[in-house]
Amino acid sequence: MSLTRPSSGPTSADPKSVPPAILEALGFRNSSVAASLVIEHRARSVRAKPADCRTVKQLVRSLARLRILRRSISGQASRMSKVAPLLRLAIEDNIGWCSAVCTAHGSRETTSRDAWVNRGASPPFYPNIISRQIGVQDEIETLIGEVAIANQSKRWGIKDSFCELNLSDLGFERIQSGSWYGGTLAANAEPTDWNIIRSPEHLRSWEKAWGGGEDRIFTENLLLDHRISFWFKGGDDAIEAGFISFDSGPSLGISNWFSQDDRSLVQTGALQAANSVSRRRPIVCWSADDALRETGLSDLGPLQVWISPTA
Repeated sequence: MSLTRPSSGPTSADPKSVPPAILEALGFRNSSVAASLVIEHRARSVRAKPADCRTVKQLVRSLARLRILRRSISGQASRMSKVAPLLRLAIEDNIGWCSAVCTAHGSRETTSRDAWVNRGASPPFYPNIISRQIGVQDEIETLIGEVAIANQSKRWGIKDSFCELNLSDLGFERIQSGSWYGGTLAANAEPTDWNIIRSPEHLRSWEKAWGGGEDRIFTENLLLDHRISFWFKGGDDAIEAGFISFDSGPSLGISNWFSQDDRSLVQTGALQAANSVSRRRPIVCWSADDALRETGLSDLGPLQVWISPTA
C-alpha cells in the first residue's frame, strides 16, 4: 500500500487514529482534547501510517506530557481558589504597604504568583519575602537563597501569610505569630480628634512617638503617596496615639497603631477614624493581639514571621 503525501499539510485531526483506550487511560475521555496534538504529530510525520507503532507511541508521549501540564495548571488554580477573598485582600493590601515602605528605601522587588520579594535591604520591621499562595515551600526556599546573597551582613524577615512554612531546618527563627483580620464595619462619622500628618517635621515627631530611632523608617516621600495617611491624636508636639492607613483600592489597610497609655485600637478611636474614610470597603490588617476579635473584624487566619540566621 502506498502513502499519499498531503500537498499543504494537515488541516484537520482525526482523534480516532489514537485508540480510545489509550486516550481514556491518559485522562482524555473526550477525544477532541487530543485533536491539536494529532495535527502537530501528523505535520511532523506526513509519511507515517496511522497504525504505525512509532507514530502511536510518539503521540502517546505527547498526550502524557499534556496531561502532566493539565494537572499542574489545575493544581495551581486549586491552591489559589483555597484562599478566601477577604484574606486575599488582606494579604495583597499588606504587600502593597510593605512595598511602598521598601520602595522609599530603594528596593529591588518582584511579585510572582507565589510571593512578593525584595532582593535589596528592607528597613527594620519590614520583610523581604511575603508568601501569596498556599503550598509554596520549595518556591520560598529558592527565594531565600537569592535574598541571602544580597543581605549577607544583616538579618532579614519572611512573612508566612498562611502559617505553613517550615524554615527551622534552614536556621530561621520564628519571632512572631498572629492573625489576619478584616471586615466591613457599620458607618460612623469621622472623629473630630484625629488628624493626618502633612509635613516632614511632623512625620518625624510621629515616628518618634511610635517608637522609632535615629534611623528613619517612614521617609518624607511617603507623604507624597496618596494611598498612605499617617493619623495622629493629640497636639503636634504631644502625640498621644497614631496609626497608618493604606488605601489599596479594594480595601483599606491599617497598621502601626500605638497609644502612649497603651489603649487599644478601639479605645483610642483609631478603628472608627479609619472606618470613616473606608467608603464601606473592607478594613484589613494583621495583629498578634487577640483583642481585635472584639472589634467587629473577623479573624481570617493565622500568619507567622520568620527571621534569618545571625549574619
